[in-house]
Amino acid sequence: MSQLINGRVLAEKIKDQLKLRLSQLDKVPCLAMVSVGKNPASEVYLKHKIKACNQLGIESKEVFLAEKIQEEDLIRKIEQLNNDSTVDAVLIQLPLPEQIQFKNVMLHLDPEKDVDCLHPLNFGQLCLIEKNGLNLNDQLLPCTPRGIIHLFNSLNLNLSGQKVVIVGRSNLVGKPLSNLLVIMGATVTLCHSQTKNLTDETRQADILISAVGRPGLITAPMVKPGAIVIDVGITRVNDRLLGDVDFESVKDKVQAITPVPGGVGPMTIASLLENTLLLVERKRKSQVLSIKN
Repeated sequence: MSQLINGRVLAEKIKDQLKLRLSQLDKVPCLAMVSVGKNPASEVYLKHKIKACNQLGIESKEVFLAEKIQEEDLIRKIEQLNNDSTVDAVLIQLPLPEQIQFKNVMLHLDPEKDVDCLHPLNFGQLCLIEKNGLNLNDQLLPCTPRGIIHLFNSLNLNLSGQKVVIVGRSNLVGKPLSNLLVIMGATVTLCHSQTKNLTDETRQADILISAVGRPGLITAPMVKPGAIVIDVGITRVNDRLLGDVDFESVKDKVQAITPVPGGVGPMTIASLLENTLLLVERKRKSQVLSIKN
């Protein structure tokens, strides 16, 4: 069998590092998580996020809103969180119901509280990172892409010249991750539902990343022997959590692979905590500079 990339173990190491940073703060950080309606996979993630906050000593503020809430009412709630001085970071759990436009909502979120780096100002900053200028210590990055980069670093993986294929073009994963990997020197192909002959694309990948949310989408014939496979997808089916990759058929064909659960998921949560602390540290640094001036 190939190497199993254990996100749980690496996530615990990151949390240990965060505990030291937490001890240096003069306040307990507060992360507000806004959830609209019910999505089985999202509910799983939210439960684990709350648990991780409690374990680390970060205050979590859960805001549950009805599935049929109107866009203006959601925006009003977000503006309340923007103005709440006790809240340091805000996460808007995706996906949102059809009646709500993602872009409109994100435009109303304070960029300085945007923990998932989805406000246009923060998202645009990703495009301005210079070649080899990516620094996980002080740059705000979307949580899942940040977690995946941590996984690559744990493998001592040099991405320069590597052929990476990402299946899924979401604002949460595919789009920002493709840009970050290009910055790190990879040659990236971003595939999606309109991609013709998807198998022809995925079989070229030295590193294959699937972030679609369709169980069993990636099968053994779609994977290049010796590739590294990162499974971001997570779907609840009959009380089981399944990834995009048909794990059993793929695992013995590749160099390394992430499981579902236990791969990217824990890293996304660890990165959420990391981003929360980063926002608090930025705010404190800004306040100190303001006092000095």
